[in-house]
Amino acid sequence: MDLKLTGKVVLITGSSRGIGLATAKAFAAEGCRIMLSARSAEQLHDAEAALRGTGAVVAAHAGDVADPADSARLIDATVAARGIDILVTMSAVAAVVRALRTAAMTTGAVRWNATWSRPCA
Repeated sequence: MDLKLTGKVVLITGSSRGIGLATAKAFAAEGCRIMLSARSAEQLHDAEAALRGTGAVVAAHAGDVADPADSARLIDATVAARGIDILVTMSAVAAVVRALRTAAMTTGAVRWNATWSRPCA
């Protein structure tokens, strides 16, 4: 299926295993550039290597996105490396949202749609 996402940058939190990793694989199959994030550096490294093995363009950043400082570092690393087109959160939405808002206000590098600031019911 071609969803016209080729070249888009996708940041996926909680993406070292399970649904998060499956989501990363699906976006990679659509030609997206992937930034993985999870707490476990070892599992994250394994997920990154597995995706690279498929030819995907992927990077990874370990940290706990429930911690605002870790979230800010993740957003900074992603924006510095490639920007953010799509955000998929599998964990700690509030901290990531705050970090995205801060990045948008301070760098102008992230487009932000404020309607995403509320969790889906």
